[in-house]
Amino acid sequence: MVFFSILLLSAAPETAVSGTLDTNNLPVWETLDTQHTIIYYQCFKDLEEFSKKVHFNESIKKSGLANSIPNEIDALFKKSQQLLGMHGFVNKIKVKVFKNKQQLDDAYFRIYKKCAHARAWYTHEKLTVFIQLNDLHKGMLAHELAHAIIDHYMIIPPPEETAEILAGYVDIHLVESITKSGNEKNKPAGVRGYSAR
Repeated sequence: MVFFSILLLSAAPETAVSGTLDTNNLPVWETLDTQHTIIYYQCFKDLEEFSKKVHFNESIKKSGLANSIPNEIDALFKKSQQLLGMHGFVNKIKVKVFKNKQQLDDAYFRIYKKCAHARAWYTHEKLTVFIQLNDLHKGMLAHELAHAIIDHYMIIPPPEETAEILAGYVDIHLVESITKSGNEKNKPAGVRGYSAR
């Protein structure tokens, strides 16, 4: 009887915890690998929308999303490295593309157990960028990729304020370089500081 009671008590907390998770609202991910990233997306339509919003390099030939997106993202990554002067990054960065702010906020709450106050963010421990399609442009993605580049280039990641200044530099100068070359028709709003770390 005592053994049976102990068995029930040890199983109860696990049952209670798993009962609180709403797995119906968790995204189901598809992946697309690039040289420097792994893009996580939920459906082909999201991948098309993502491609439009982060389109960076006019010279990249359009030969289907499976080829053009890796080229686009890797070009964006390399430009971010160039602007920072930080090369030699070897690990792939995960980029999770959520459909909307609600999904993004839900993910933030699941990870940090508090409400989100960020439009996008990067987490060093998971080497992952979190973004959402309704509020996304190439400068924002470059900003978040810059956080990964900065944190993994330096032996000790810099203070949050320093990393934010450097990532903001990438965002601003990426947009300026595109605008000067005539590839950007509408410059994104000058709002910086998307991240939470």
